Amino acid sequence: MTVTGTTNVQLQARLLTRQQVATKANDLVRKSRTLVNETEVFKSDMDNTQLSNLLGVALDADGVEVIINYIRYQVGRDDGEKPPKSWGRNQFGQRLVQRLNNLRDEAEVLAQNVLSQLEAPEGEVDQATLTDQIWLELARETVGQLHRYFVFRKTVPSETEQEATE
Repeated sequence: MTVTGTTNVQLQARLLTRQQVATKANDLVRKSRTLVNETEVFKSDMDNTQLSNLLGVALDADGVEVIINYIRYQVGRDDGEKPPKSWGRNQFGQRLVQRLNNLRDEAEVLAQNVLSQLEAPEGEVDQATLTDQIWLELARETVGQLHRYFVFRKTVPSETEQEATE
């Protein structure tokens, strides 16, 4: 295949990937909001910079495992505190890792959707690589939404879950 053909396939795959990730945006927002509310991490000693740092790691990472490793590191640092002061509060960090791992299954489905719409010879786009790329985009979006909602709840801690979903 020519360079131009490969580039067109890559561009088409990128566009289809963005469209697929966008279909999950509302779900990612809701689940991020639920995690913040259920763990009440906004009542912890965690401050905005800690989640800003996580967002920075997510944006710089080449894979979701790097993000997960950073979260586990933060949980480990917090684990000596009884009760945990931030990442370990109500298992916030552990639940975030679980949520990011669960996104892998969603990424596989979205990758299959992209491949079924892609106008390229079968096998030209590696499904495993595409799945990892989509997984990373979903994780980045999750961390971004989590950060935004955390900042809000840190400033408005009295909001109820019902108000948050209205």
